[in-house]
Amino acid sequence: MADKVAPAGDARPSSSDSGTHLALHDMNGVQTSQNEEGALDISTADMPSSTRNLSPLGVNGAYTENRPISPTPLHGGGATGKAIERLTSANERLNRELSAQRAANFELKENLRTKAKVVETVSAANLQLQADIEKHENLRTKRKAVEEDLNARLDAETERRKHAEEREAAMSHQLGAIRSKTSEDVAMAKQTASQEIAKAHQEVAKARAEVAAAIARAERMENQDAAFRTMVERIKEEQKRRNKKLENHWLQHHERQAHDREHLEAIDVTQEQQRTQLERLTATNRKQTIIIDQLTRQVAESEAAREKEAAKMRQTVEETEQRHAKLEQEMVDTINKMRWVMRLQQNKE
Repeated sequence: MADKVAPAGDARPSSSDSGTHLALHDMNGVQTSQNEEGALDISTADMPSSTRNLSPLGVNGAYTENRPISPTPLHGGGATGKAIERLTSANERLNRELSAQRAANFELKENLRTKAKVVETVSAANLQLQADIEKHENLRTKRKAVEEDLNARLDAETERRKHAEEREAAMSHQLGAIRSKTSEDVAMAKQTASQEIAKAHQEVAKARAEVAAAIARAERMENQDAAFRTMVERIKEEQKRRNKKLENHWLQHHERQAHDREHLEAIDVTQEQQRTQLERLTATNRKQTIIIDQLTRQVAESEAAREKEAAKMRQTVEETEQRHAKLEQEMVDTINKMRWVMRLQQNKE
């Protein structure tokens, strides 16, 4: 500027203003006038009684008890005073905008931190569900293999039973040749055979009930697989929606940062205030670095928890395989019992 700018609140009357009479009000409500002789006339008639003994020099603009101070200087009525007023007004406006922007940035960072935690939770749940699906797919494959093996065994048993029936017919023919034995031996044999057949029927009924229970368990596992698939699809859709929302937030954040840079370039006019703001921003960045370190530790702890959960799932799979092995052994026992029943029937004939 062409004129040298005096400090805010310090304007001395110039030679061109000595013949005029100025009357201004400062920020404390004190009317200050300049008479024709150039002397300042301060009036406190319009001030509230509660503020006449207060000074505006307190912290953050608060009033403090009055101490001997000089009257508030005038800016003067020339071009220099108007320039100072414009710069002061611009400085206050920029300070308000900077304060509002800092509050908005803090709120946005808090929202992003919360959403990041939600995304981590959903990702962990998604990984867990995918592991469960793989586990159930493996169990389903093993169950199908067991069913195919049982079907093959049942086919073989049916073939053996057919041959046994043929042998039974041959033995019946031979039995007709030896019916000359005593009636007492025949009656005793019939009684023994009847008891064994009744016992065999009971065991067959029990085996059929066990097979039906195994089939029911297999159907329940299939229903659980379908429910898990539905849940995974729903969570995937929810994750896509949240990712889209987070992308929109990031775009808005970048736009706000660009707008902030323009404001920061304008604030360079007030150097002292700007240096103070930069120091505050540096402190905020240090706090953000601490928060990021805390989030990193939380992510590491989450990874450890997921590893622990995976170990539990592996243990569950091993227990399931043991139950399947036990079921296979029960099926083998059932087949052996059926063979024993057939032998009893052959002995009866």
